[in-house]
Amino acid sequence: MSEADKSSETEQSAPYIVLVEGKNPMKLIQAIFNPPQIKLVDFGSKDNLRTELKNMANEFMRTDAKVKRLGVIRDAEESSSSTRQSIRDAFLATGFLAPDEAMRLSAVNSKGISTAFLILPQGKDSGCLEHGCLDAYQDSANLACVDALINCVEKPKKEPKALDNWLAKAKVHALIAVSKKPEWTLGESGKANLWNRAHPSLGVIGDFLNLLRNGV
Repeated sequence: MSEADKSSETEQSAPYIVLVEGKNPMKLIQAIFNPPQIKLVDFGSKDNLRTELKNMANEFMRTDAKVKRLGVIRDAEESSSSTRQSIRDAFLATGFLAPDEAMRLSAVNSKGISTAFLILPQGKDSGCLEHGCLDAYQDSANLACVDALINCVEKPKKEPKALDNWLAKAKVHALIAVSKKPEWTLGESGKANLWNRAHPSLGVIGDFLNLLRNGV
C-alpha cells in the first residue's frame, strides 16, 4: 500500500478530521493535545483550503466515509472577519454546510457531516497561532530579553498587522532558540511543554477539538 493510500485510509477511518494551516502548527497541536479519534491534516497555505476540502468531499462521495465532523483551524492573519468569510465560502463551495461563527457546529450535509472552524487568536481582529504561544509562555524574564532582541533588529517592510504577525513568529522562534534545546521545532517545543496548554490562548484549541469530538 502506498503512503498516499495509507493516508487516505487513515482519514477515512477517523470520525473527526481537522484541517490545520501549515505543518508546524499542525505538529504543535498534535504534540500539545494528542487528540484521540481526530486526524489532523496539514492543508498548507490558505489558498489550498478549498482544494483540500473539494478533494475530501469527492473522496467521501466515493467511499463509505466514517467521518462525522470536519473542522478547520486558521490564523486570523490581517483580518479575522475576512478569514471567517474565506473559510465559510470554502465549505459552501465544496458541498459542506458552514456555521455562521467560529466554535459552532453546522447542520449536517447529505453525507451526515457537520463542520466547524476556529480562527486564532480567538476573539482578536488579527494575529496568528504564535500570539497564543506568546501569551502562554511562562518565563517573563526570557520574554523580556527576546523583546529587547527583536527591538534591536531591522524589521521587514510590512503593513502594521502583517508586521505584528511577523514579530510574533520571530519571538516564538527566539524563545525556542534560548530554550534548553534550541534545535527544537515548533512541534517539539509543544511536546516539551514550553507553552502552557492550560492558558486560554491555547486552551481554546482543546475546546475546539472537544467540540468536534463530542458534538457540544
